[in-house]
Amino acid sequence: MTVSWPWASVPAPTFTPATSIAAHEIPSSPGVYAWVHDDEVVYLGVAASGLRSRIRTHLGTAADLSRSAFRRSVAGHVLTTPAASSRKRLSTLDVKDLAVVNAWVRECSLGWIETTNADEARELEDTLLSKHRPPLNKQ
Repeated sequence: MTVSWPWASVPAPTFTPATSIAAHEIPSSPGVYAWVHDDEVVYLGVAASGLRSRIRTHLGTAADLSRSAFRRSVAGHVLTTPAASSRKRLSTLDVKDLAVVNAWVRECSLGWIETTNADEARELEDTLLSKHRPPLNKQ
């Protein structure tokens, strides 16, 4: 897979298909993670309290999108669902729309960069987003 990595000053992580990632393979340390769809980085996030727990939230398939900004953004992108409605618990997505969101997420790959602490993770995310904002990150 050749990913268009827009941040030349930071080495690109290794990207793995989302469907191939097992929870035990994801580090529990803080860091920054990037979602890729069609070889383009579409979302960048920070996991200040641990990559494993944050990424597992995004990999979930439940109808409640309120805990995952990434899945809410995907819903807004593929369904044109207003972000405010997908933030509510429980989400307003029906089974058909949820299947569309879950299928799109399964088509993604994911990579991460570990950091030594939460402050370093937040600083790295801020630096990366100041240089390039992926399409599914809020403006």
